[in-house]
Amino acid sequence: MHRAVPRHRPCAAGSLLERLERRTLLSLNDFPDIADLLSPSDTVVRLQTNFGDIDLELFDQTVPATVANFLDYIRDGDYDKTFFHRLARTPQDEPFLLQGGAFRLHGPMTTGPFNGAPPEMQAWESIPVDPAIANQFNQPNLARTVAMARVPGQANSATSQFYINLQDNPLLDTVDGGFTVFARIATDESWAIVQAIISGTTLSDQGGEFTELPTKTASAFDGTDVTEEQLVTIRDVEIIKPQGGEGFYTHRVYYPEGFAGSNINEFLPLGNPGGPTLQYQVIVRAETRDAIPADGSDFWYRDKVIASGQIGSIRRAGITVSTFANPANNLVPRQGKPYAIEVWSTAPVSATLSHYDFGASAIENFTQSPSTTWTIPDIRRGTDIRDFVVWTNTGETPASITLSFHSSDGGAPIVINTTTEAFRRGGLSIGDAGELADGDFSLQITSDTPLVAAVSHYKTTGADRGGATQLAIPGTGSSSGVLPLASNGSTGSGVADTVTFFNPGAGAAAITLIAKFSDGSPDFTWNPAALMLNAGGRASYTIEDFTELRGKSFTLLYSSAGQSVFATTLHVEHDDVATSAFAYSASTRHGFGEGFMNAQRAGADLFEKLAIYNPNGSTLFSGTAQPSLVTVRFLFTDGTSISDQFLIDSDENLILDLTTYTPLLQQSANSRYYYSIDITADVAVVAGMSHYDTSLGGLQPSGGGLTNGAEQDGATPLDTLPVAPLWLQLRIVPQTGGFGPGSPLTTAGPVNGPVSLGTTPQTRLMRFRVDYRIQDLDLNDNIHPAGLSVAELNIVGAGTGTTSDTTVSRATISAYENFPGAAPPPGPTDTGFDGNTGDDATAADANGRAGLVGPFRNGMPDQNDNNYPTNGTISGLSINRITPLTLTQTSQGLIGFDDTSGNPAFPLTGDEWYPLYVFMITAGEDSAGSVVFSASFPSDSNTGAAFGYFSDGLSVFRTSRLAYSASITVNIPAV
Repeated sequence: MHRAVPRHRPCAAGSLLERLERRTLLSLNDFPDIADLLSPSDTVVRLQTNFGDIDLELFDQTVPATVANFLDYIRDGDYDKTFFHRLARTPQDEPFLLQGGAFRLHGPMTTGPFNGAPPEMQAWESIPVDPAIANQFNQPNLARTVAMARVPGQANSATSQFYINLQDNPLLDTVDGGFTVFARIATDESWAIVQAIISGTTLSDQGGEFTELPTKTASAFDGTDVTEEQLVTIRDVEIIKPQGGEGFYTHRVYYPEGFAGSNINEFLPLGNPGGPTLQYQVIVRAETRDAIPADGSDFWYRDKVIASGQIGSIRRAGITVSTFANPANNLVPRQGKPYAIEVWSTAPVSATLSHYDFGASAIENFTQSPSTTWTIPDIRRGTDIRDFVVWTNTGETPASITLSFHSSDGGAPIVINTTTEAFRRGGLSIGDAGELADGDFSLQITSDTPLVAAVSHYKTTGADRGGATQLAIPGTGSSSGVLPLASNGSTGSGVADTVTFFNPGAGAAAITLIAKFSDGSPDFTWNPAALMLNAGGRASYTIEDFTELRGKSFTLLYSSAGQSVFATTLHVEHDDVATSAFAYSASTRHGFGEGFMNAQRAGADLFEKLAIYNPNGSTLFSGTAQPSLVTVRFLFTDGTSISDQFLIDSDENLILDLTTYTPLLQQSANSRYYYSIDITADVAVVAGMSHYDTSLGGLQPSGGGLTNGAEQDGATPLDTLPVAPLWLQLRIVPQTGGFGPGSPLTTAGPVNGPVSLGTTPQTRLMRFRVDYRIQDLDLNDNIHPAGLSVAELNIVGAGTGTTSDTTVSRATISAYENFPGAAPPPGPTDTGFDGNTGDDATAADANGRAGLVGPFRNGMPDQNDNNYPTNGTISGLSINRITPLTLTQTSQGLIGFDDTSGNPAFPLTGDEWYPLYVFMITAGEDSAGSVVFSASFPSDSNTGAAFGYFSDGLSVFRTSRLAYSASITVNIPAV
């Protein structure tokens, strides 16, 4: 085995539009199974070759130093664009080993000779090598294992080179103490790729290190004009599963803007909105390569993993990418190099770029959705304007990119073509583009492979000075869109939104603007004359000082009368600008990585707002009119979280001013200032937020930004919102007394509370009944809901104060609780089981089952036996499944329960409430505080349905995602 001495030579200078290297997007569905691994905690890395992907399981625990050395090369990007330089065969012409890790192709589009030319003209170069490591041989060189290569006769000389054993090689176990095996081919699919390399290559003798060089058989390799497709090229190597956990990096989010400089600070706030702890790594993709340093030290060729770690459940975290105040601690290798940023994680993560440059701040969420078409409606060029268009190539072939700039006069576009390779960022400085004159443009970006594109805007003078960054708009535009958060101040206030529209179509577009308020004010609609767009035209319009808008924040909608257009806003406030594209899709989950609030500064020099709009039922979009139950959670760095629920009606919005939001401000007392925001909804919504901090100054420029929520549960186009047939509602009804025939059925307080216990033993207990009803939301649907089935009901309690001697007693309603998928058995109504105090055929007994008779034709077991299920503490109440509860025909004994009349309810109309569950709280003498009980139907992780129902006896089964939760607060006074 052998290794090469590094060769050093300068890198050729690039042009304005760099010809950059392309990248391949890892599939999220082709990871190995955990069962494929010898140990579920082992690290897995992927060699992405031009023959296919080869996954390696690393032996972290048996040879940790050797694995650490290999991972160092991966994180430094040293194996990017390397190639297997040796395919050795035995004297019997059998495959022996496949060796790589020493040499890479020299340039982005390598076409030089393989040998016989000056180093700077050759097709290849040596990668930088770290100090040699000690030999750790401890297991045999068997077929499918991977080992370190080294200098002959020197046991402790391994650096970067490795080889794959193509057969059992016992000889390598004895030479100079044995060659260290540190990994194995993880899957049969990966081994098949290795076999394809063996069968699909021909050996070429290029002399020196390359006497057994494998070249593609079909490439007619002659050593001249070498390209990566002629060799066995490793296009990229990344860690796809970190050590210690069973999760792969199945989630990717991207933002193509990044830069470190002498006046730049850059931060990456991250949030984990989910249940388990997640692991992550942050990769930066450089736009250009560095020249090889003369001393052979490491340099930035293309990719670097600048950070990795874990984020605890429901927690905010983040990293400081670079600061000009302390550049020695920067995570990026050096200043002055543009790069894109990717975050890979084992679970969904919220990520926001917070970038401070040119004396201003820019904030934008990452995206998980590359596209082949992007549009930026507002691009500017001028003497005091610095606009940058940036993108990162996520496709697996070189990206041929067309940039089409459309001016306001609607004439022929100015077209610039470029090529960007895999795994690199590309970009264009608008001020340096000689093809463009000063003025305003709309830009369309098309590519033959998926990209993520964005624009950064900086203006150094005037009332609209400042800086901002925003994602471009993917897709083909829409005839309507939503800007979740806009604001308008009175004349001279310095607060205004300027909206820009671009009409790429062949027909004219007349724009109608609609402002929606969350304070109860009626919608305000107008048709600006400036927004009459000809085919191919663009226009900007600064929202006027209308009385209806003055001093207000609002959600802004537009309609273009059927013509697809693109829209964005430039918002001016607090001496800074912010940009945001209009939203064209909605989601049931949104994430924001960045949030900061200090109660001492709130509303004085610190401003933050959150906006959520429910598009369902709007005349501009598809979808059934239906309210959306929205949960907003704030996730702090210490693991604390607070949440609140809001019911947003159809075509209405919520604008939450966080400077006056008491639950958030109260966290400052515990020094909780930084947070991420997680928004979940039962039907898809649109979300956005703004953040301004005007007191930073000095080394940290003041200002803020505006960003739409990162859609983390898929994106539903606004013109394809679903028609949801049903809405499942819950309520919690407090009742006096406990279980048994002596307990009355009297309601003890308002439905969904709050209610209070008393101070005497007789009043220190209260019973609660959970009711449900199903409403048919489709006016053209004649189906009347007849029964609940296959639903996951969660009832949980959370106490504050002293609740240690407070208990919860539970009574089951469903005979089939905890048995998902069970169907009601045949047979007559039973008289019940031991523990029941009344016959199940009784219309209303003392157990709180008013109107609920024989929901199961075999009765209900042990409803009143407080040992079934076991009593629990406040936090111990958790009901998993209710399956099924069929209420359909009078022959089954149903007597309808109605809130107002109490009369039998046939036919069912969806307005009746039916008891579903009963539980009781009993407070001891030492308890003093409060308890919040919540009942909810979460979506099924497999089907996405929140519940199922029988619409016609047991003959028709349907599912729906709409489910409205309920909660009640129980105050417990001190005795």
